[in-house]
Amino acid sequence: HARCRNDLVQRHAGGCALSRLEQPLSRAPRRLDHARGGATGIGLERRDAAARLQPPSWLHPFGTDNFGRDILSRVIWGPRIDLMIARANTNFTSQMLGGVVKECDLIVKGAIDGVERGAVRQANGQFRTDKNEFFSDAAIRSLAAAANGGPLTYTCAPPGSGTRMGIDRDLDADLDGLDNCPAVANASQTDGDDDGIGDACDPVVGLDTDGDGIADANDNCPANPNPGQADVDNDTIGDACDLPPGCG
Repeated sequence: HARCRNDLVQRHAGGCALSRLEQPLSRAPRRLDHARGGATGIGLERRDAAARLQPPSWLHPFGTDNFGRDILSRVIWGPRIDLMIARANTNFTSQMLGGVVKECDLIVKGAIDGVERGAVRQANGQFRTDKNEFFSDAAIRSLAAAANGGPLTYTCAPPGSGTRMGIDRDLDADLDGLDNCPAVANASQTDGDDDGIGDACDPVVGLDTDGDGIADANDNCPANPNPGQADVDNDTIGDACDLPPGCG
C-alpha cells in the first residue's frame, strides 16, 4: 500500500485516503492532478487544433484525438478519476466512525479566474462547489480545459472530511467561496466596517472611517488617515485633526 506521510492522511479501507501522485505510475497513491500533465507532459484536457489526429510520435506515443488531445494522457488519467468515483460510491464499515460509510469523500481543487476553488462530490453524483453551485462530473472535468480554468487536483479524502477539506474549512455552514472569513468560524458573518473581511479575520474590528487601519473607537483622528497616530502636543487629538498653533 501507499504510505501515509501527511498528518491529514488517515489509513482506512486498506490504503491511504490522501497522498500526492508522483512518478512512477505503478507507485501512484490516491490523489492525482488532472490536466497538470501526463506521462508525455501534455495536459489531459489540453486542446491543440494544429495537432488534431496526429499519428504516434515521441511527443504523443498514442497519437492525438480529433481535438488535438494527447491520447496516452487520457488513457492513463481518465480511469483514475473513474476509480476515485467508484471508491466514493463503495460502502465501507468503519469502526472509528461507528457504521457504514463510503470509502472516501471525493474532493476537487483548482483555480477559476485565478481564484482557488473547491468542490465535493455528493451522493447523487454531482459536485457541490464552495459557492453552492452544482456541476456534473463531466462539467467539472471540462473546467481543466476552460479558458479561465486550470489544473484540477482530485483527492480521495477520509470519509466525513470532504466538506471541511473541500468547501467549508471552518465548518461554520458558510461555504468558503461565500464566507467573509473562511479560515475562522463566523456563522454570523459580522463585518463591522463593511470592508468585506469578517470581523473574525479582520485586524481592524469596528468602523474605520478614514481607512487607516485603526478603528474609529481607538483613532485619535478618525476623520483623516493617520496610521502613526502622531500627537505632538499630547492633547489626545491626532496632529492630522489638530488645529495649527494660534488657531481656534
